[in-house]
Amino acid sequence: MPYAIKDDGSFRAVSEDMELQEGETLYEDVPQWVYDLIEANRINAELTAAEDAWRTKEMESIADQLIAMEDDDPEALPGTERQWRDYRTLVRGWKEGHPDFPSAGSRPHRPA
Repeated sequence: MPYAIKDDGSFRAVSEDMELQEGETLYEDVPQWVYDLIEANRINAELTAAEDAWRTKEMESIADQLIAMEDDDPEALPGTERQWRDYRTLVRGWKEGHPDFPSAGSRPHRPA
């Protein structure tokens, strides 16, 4: 069965009397690169969801840390208020569009 496939990996089965839509190329079978692209997109979606959850949790932790520092809480983590605010800016920017996102190994690091 022939398939109309776009560069983004989307495809549809077509019959010989159907016309291709803009951006489609006709293939006799779905090529491996389409399956590879679909899998890569699935993995990226999972990584993105995990990093989005990390960012949300970390923003809550930063807010708690800044309150602890304001209250002179002896259990506050190391770092200055400025360092924690700068870190908050980095964490807020850890999202789609950041060149290293969603690589967990490239996350911003807490002040030490």
